[in-house]
Amino acid sequence: MWKTVKKQFWIQWRDWSWLTPMILGEWIFGLVLHYIMVRMDASITTYFPMGTTVAVIGAVISTGLMGVLQIGIYFNMEISMGCTRKEYFVSYYITSLVLEIFRMGMIILLNLAERRLQRLIYTNMESEVDFLPQILKWGFIVVIALCFLSGFCGTLLLRYGKKAFWVLWCVWMFGCLVLPRIPYIVEDAPNSFLGRIGKGAIELIRGTPDPMLMLLIGAVSIAGLGFSWLYLQKQQVTL
Repeated sequence: MWKTVKKQFWIQWRDWSWLTPMILGEWIFGLVLHYIMVRMDASITTYFPMGTTVAVIGAVISTGLMGVLQIGIYFNMEISMGCTRKEYFVSYYITSLVLEIFRMGMIILLNLAERRLQRLIYTNMESEVDFLPQILKWGFIVVIALCFLSGFCGTLLLRYGKKAFWVLWCVWMFGCLVLPRIPYIVEDAPNSFLGRIGKGAIELIRGTPDPMLMLLIGAVSIAGLGFSWLYLQKQQVTL
C-alpha cells in the first residue's frame, strides 16, 4: 500500500508542482494591485490583504479544478498498470490531502509575509481584516471539502461523461454568476423571489454556529467520498 502511496505522491507532485509558483505569482499580483490602488486613490487609509486574498481565491479554484480533472486520468493510468481500485482510492486521497495541506501552509506563510510587508511599507495604515485566525480556523475543513468534493465531481465526470459535465458546468456558472450577486439582490430588491431566498439563506448561515457549519461541511464531504468509492468500484478503465 505504501509503495502505491509513494508512487501516487510523485505522480501528483509532478503534475501539481506548477501550482506553487502560480500561487506565489498570484500573491505578488495582489500586492502590486494594492500598491497601485493606494498610489492612485489617496482616500485609501487602511490596508486590505489583497495578496493573501488573490492567492486564496486562485488556490481554491485551481485546486478544485485540478481535482475534478485529474482523478479520472490517474484512475485510468493506475488501474491499467495493475493497481487495485482500493489501493488507488486510498493512495489518491492520502496524497491529495497531504499536498493540499502543504498549499494551506504556503498560504499561511504568504499571509505572514504580507503582514510583515504591510508594517514596512504602509507604516501609517491599519489592517482592515486579519485573515490568519480565519485561515487557521477554517483551513483544514476547507481542505477536506476541496479534496473530497472535487474528487466526487471528477468521479461523476468519469462515470457519466458529458451528462455530468453539463450538470457540473451549470453548477459552476450558478456559483460564479448568481451567488456573488445575492447580497446585492437582497439589498436592492428584498421583496423579490431571489431576494427573499437570499435573505433567508444569509440569515440561516449567520444564525448557525461555526462548529455546526463545520460539521455539516464535513458530513457532506464524507458523503461525497463515500459515493466516490462506490462509483470507482464499478468503474471500467476508459482509454
